Amino acid sequence: MPRLWLHGARLDRGAVPPRLSLLVIPHDSDDLAQGDLGLCRQVLADLALPARPLGFRLGLLRSPYLATRHVRAPGWRDRFGVGWRLEIELDDAPAWTAPRGLVGSDAVDGSFRAELHHQRAGRARCVVIADFADERGQVWSDLGVQEDGWYAAGGGEAERLAREFRRQGASIHWLDTVARQERGA
Repeated sequence: MPRLWLHGARLDRGAVPPRLSLLVIPHDSDDLAQGDLGLCRQVLADLALPARPLGFRLGLLRSPYLATRHVRAPGWRDRFGVGWRLEIELDDAPAWTAPRGLVGSDAVDGSFRAELHHQRAGRARCVVIADFADERGQVWSDLGVQEDGWYAAGGGEAERLAREFRRQGASIHWLDTVARQERGA
């Protein structure tokens, strides 16, 4: 099984320099911290994108989109799962088709140390993600960096916004999005 899942990769050819953005979801490992170029090179290889990384940003986030499923009494960490937004600046914008669904990756973040583990951060950016099957595509609603206490108190606007997106027909969990993509919808 892979250490990480790569999801929702998008290449912005119009950016200077060209930029790849994607969601990194922990699977068998959650030991990401600040990122490094080795991580980026491996992600590009896993996505079969023939370009070199020039720079990157790796940002911790929590989202209902990444919630743990099948938990009888979910705590706030289950309701607001952890992931990372990775943006890689590229030396080139080659012809490339983004993969549908999940791509497994065994990429390793050489910057990781135990004291940088996400559970020690005390805060994370809250993003409500909705995948629509229509022209809206994927919508990210950024609710800013929030302290752990905000999540523990119910996450304010986040859960209400996720319910509203679901009411509008969006997939609001990454596993639902992947299932829809596999069905071809």
